[in-house]
Amino acid sequence: MTNTVHTPGPWHVEPLQWDHGASIAIVANGQIIATISPENEDEEPDMFTAKRGPHDEANACVIAAAPDMFAALEEAEYGLRSAADQYHIDKGRRSSILDRRLEIVRAAIAKARGVL
Repeated sequence: MTNTVHTPGPWHVEPLQWDHGASIAIVANGQIIATISPENEDEEPDMFTAKRGPHDEANACVIAAAPDMFAALEEAEYGLRSAADQYHIDKGRRSSILDRRLEIVRAAIAKARGVL
């Protein structure tokens, strides 16, 4: 699944309308990207009676930030690769610190593209 194209950002968090705000929705241009259901969804709660897990809101925010974080990782990969290459030219050897950071960034990009 290389070169996976995700729904363009920006993504944002809002109450899911069809269940009266009980679930959290991550939305882009009116399209639901993901939902986080309340723990008591079988009771058909609304936004006032929904029981949330301790990390639901934070998880929704991380998901909504995904397109921005992905773009930042791509920029970081370019910058780290350039810095590592320049270090190699200047010093005649690789920088283990820069190479390790580049490896971490590339692994995250691969995971986001569905490669890992």
